[in-house]
Amino acid sequence: MIFNINKSNLYYSPALAVIANGIDIGHVHPLGDTLIYNATGRIDQLKKIIHCEESLIELISFLNSYRKQHGYIALCIDDYMSGIVQLKSISFWTNLGFIYSCDNPKLLYLLD
Repeated sequence: MIFNINKSNLYYSPALAVIANGIDIGHVHPLGDTLIYNATGRIDQLKKIIHCEESLIELISFLNSYRKQHGYIALCIDDYMSGIVQLKSISFWTNLGFIYSCDNPKLLYLLD
């Protein structure tokens, strides 16, 4: 799977589109020292990626690499709109290094 991050007029600035094999699967935007990923765009395509654990791990790895390259301390998956976090078990996410926000279980954080 080929991932990239591009400017898009679909999202407000400074949000950037996350593209998987040419299809918009969400956007990232900074919030302080945290990079936030929101699954928007083609949710149907994103759900296909999520059901294939290997592809989902590739996506997380790509987002985490982008986070590190741009100096963010944390990667946050915001699950409000898509419900993608709920499609996998808590143990799946924690095995990837994510922690749940105590204040909001729909947010996952990956820290260094």
